[in-house]
Amino acid sequence: MFEINSRLYYIDNLKAFLIILVVLGHVIQTSDMDFDHNILFRYIYSFHMPLFMYVSAFVCYKPSQSWGVLKKRFRQLMLPFLSWAFINACLVGDFSVLIKNIFHPDTALWFLWVLFFITILYVACVKLGEQWNIKSEYIAIAVVAIGYSIMIVLKFKYFGFQFIAWYFPFFCLGAYMRKYESYIKRWMRILMCPCFILFLVSAYWWMRKEPPLFMNPSANVIYNYIYKGGVALLAVTSILTIFN
Repeated sequence: MFEINSRLYYIDNLKAFLIILVVLGHVIQTSDMDFDHNILFRYIYSFHMPLFMYVSAFVCYKPSQSWGVLKKRFRQLMLPFLSWAFINACLVGDFSVLIKNIFHPDTALWFLWVLFFITILYVACVKLGEQWNIKSEYIAIAVVAIGYSIMIVLKFKYFGFQFIAWYFPFFCLGAYMRKYESYIKRWMRILMCPCFILFLVSAYWWMRKEPPLFMNPSANVIYNYIYKGGVALLAVTSILTIFN
């Protein structure tokens, strides 16, 4: 079994790589008027945030969880988000901006808000699993199914729900991959090359706000989610293993 407190240097390198990708992605956004069709931008955005969520859970995983961890995560995530939202409202002289950032946290620092509420969901899954004496993985799968149903069918987008629902599976994947790391590491190495090649091929058609280029714009949105989730999963599996 792995040591929880051991330093994972390849994860440090991976985080540095992802930070560089974030900076590069924003540089492309500000320098290319048609950035959504920039091939490098599309490749970066097809996986970098799912992998960030994965890594966040991977490094924070513990065999048991307590509600107390949420206090720490609130200080780390929500205080910076709320502080910046307040400062931003002061700078523009309009405090309705503060309310807007809470109802629609999809501007700067949105990922802090999303990661905090994803952590709440994950800890709730673990605690319910302990209380009901079942594996938390089963509860997490149910939460993913409910979240995706609400996101796709009801198209509920308040309080960043669409981001929370979308990224929650990748967070859970990071936690459970760490949990079962000793059992699946060999299989990940076997799958690394095929997954990476499939990612390079499939991500070519990825679009940020539209269906993939090969898909009819009127196609069912479910196919779009399946495609984007598959591309991100291929990238997460292969890139993590490459760095390891």
